[in-house]
Amino acid sequence: MSRKHLKILGLCSLAVLFAFGLLGYSAFTSGGLPGIYPLAALYSRLFSPLVSLMMLLSFQWWVLLPAIGFSIGLLALYTRRRQLRTAFFALLVWPVLIVLLLPAMVGLSSGQRLAVEPWGRVYRTAYSSLWIDDNYGDVLLFGCDRTGNFCKRLYKHYSVAGAESTILITYDAEKDQLKLGGDGQFPYVRSQTEVICNASANYSKFVSPPPDSNASPTKPADPCSTAP
Repeated sequence: MSRKHLKILGLCSLAVLFAFGLLGYSAFTSGGLPGIYPLAALYSRLFSPLVSLMMLLSFQWWVLLPAIGFSIGLLALYTRRRQLRTAFFALLVWPVLIVLLLPAMVGLSSGQRLAVEPWGRVYRTAYSSLWIDDNYGDVLLFGCDRTGNFCKRLYKHYSVAGAESTILITYDAEKDQLKLGGDGQFPYVRSQTEVICNASANYSKFVSPPPDSNASPTKPADPCSTAP
């Protein structure tokens, strides 16, 4: 394979990576488009640590990197034009990779998986947060097909680290309802065909207290707690 073909292959790979991150992963976690949950989880597992580490190094070396690049450029000026071009592209690799992987800055950690057999559906929870600071984020609820792979985000609410473990999916067979919540409060209640209650605005306040606080979690009035 010639060098030209390798360049084309590399550019196509970068374009696919960017398109998947922006149009696939970001659109999937934001609820804009359905997608394949295991693929999104794999993308997060592979690239969230990488791009976060690159960002940290960039902030730490923000003075040295331009200086090193400028030195390489000056050195190339005294050699050949091709080497100058190579040095220029090498200098661009780092920021280009960061831009391409920016969607992965927000990681996705899998939570509970519940199969509702009467509906032929699987529901999953996940915790979404910045990989470099997971103290605050969102608990996401996904509705999936029978296999649990092809999913769409149905609901999200703000949470803090640790609180997501108390927010569970339960199926009430007597009422034929799916509920998301815990400790007697359910911010999201649905039947097989429709959403019965969505109290994300109220439930966003029901989170664990700050890490350095001894206060108990607040429990505001929750309209979903009286859902039929």
